[in-house]
Amino acid sequence: MKKRTKTLFAVLAAALLCCAVLGGTVAYLMRAHALQNNFASGTVTPEVLETFDGTVKTDVAVQNNGNVPIYVRCRVTIYKEGPDGSVSNQILVPDSDYTISYPATLGENWLLVDGIYYYKMPLKPGTKTGNLIDRCELKQAGIVVDISTQSIQADPAAAVQDAWKVVEAKSDGSLMQTATPIAP
Repeated sequence: MKKRTKTLFAVLAAALLCCAVLGGTVAYLMRAHALQNNFASGTVTPEVLETFDGTVKTDVAVQNNGNVPIYVRCRVTIYKEGPDGSVSNQILVPDSDYTISYPATLGENWLLVDGIYYYKMPLKPGTKTGNLIDRCELKQAGIVVDISTQSIQADPAAAVQDAWKVVEAKSDGSLMQTATPIAP
């Protein structure tokens, strides 16, 4: 009988120990932890910077006013505008109707593909590109030099090729023309 009591006592003790361990584990795992999951969405906000006095445009560059690194591309369009704001079909002649000078480092900083300039490196927030245009002088009234810009978040770098097709990011983050360009 004593052996039976000892065995029963041992089984009850083991069951009690298991319940205590199981209860403690469940209590530990169910403890409430105040977790705060903060994140901010990225803003992509390029701004064309330039100086323009009515006939001469200088120091044309793009600044990243967003909060994430971006890739930038620009198209330079020069046209004549009618008095009513309409676009004239007059063909403008460089060096006669206007003069334009690009920086000597244009090819180091910018990549020209199908008439669009791609800044080669991602721009960190608050930074600006090197000049796209150093100086453009308009020789007659009504000529417009339009710098249209687009940007895309630089992370992930593969997104630039998905969006723009004609460029891709190399391992150092710089852009290069794709091997088989496809019209954007």
